Amino acid sequence: MKKLLLVSCLCFNLIASEITPLGDPDKGQVYFKFFIAPIVNVNGAVFTKMHTVNEWKERFENDGKLLFDEFKIEKNMGDKGFLNHLEAFCIRYAKDSDISPNCGE
Repeated sequence: MKKLLLVSCLCFNLIASEITPLGDPDKGQVYFKFFIAPIVNVNGAVFTKMHTVNEWKERFENDGKLLFDEFKIEKNMGDKGFLNHLEAFCIRYAKDSDISPNCGE
């Protein structure tokens, strides 16, 4: 019985890691507000609703190359942790999500 429980937990963790980014959406929201919003000149609600979940995932592939190119952001702006949190924020509030961010703007 313990083995079955262990296998079930491992399978769940593998599946969950495939569908959820490694970052924290709340940290990503803060990063967006202070670092990205002044560059792109839009608030978080408008920014995240520009693309669907799958479109955001594409933009964050290859260390965010497509994201940086699309929004004219400097490529050396953030490290991998910065991108993970920003990706989590964008995916959580994407166009095909029912949740809207509260950026305090």
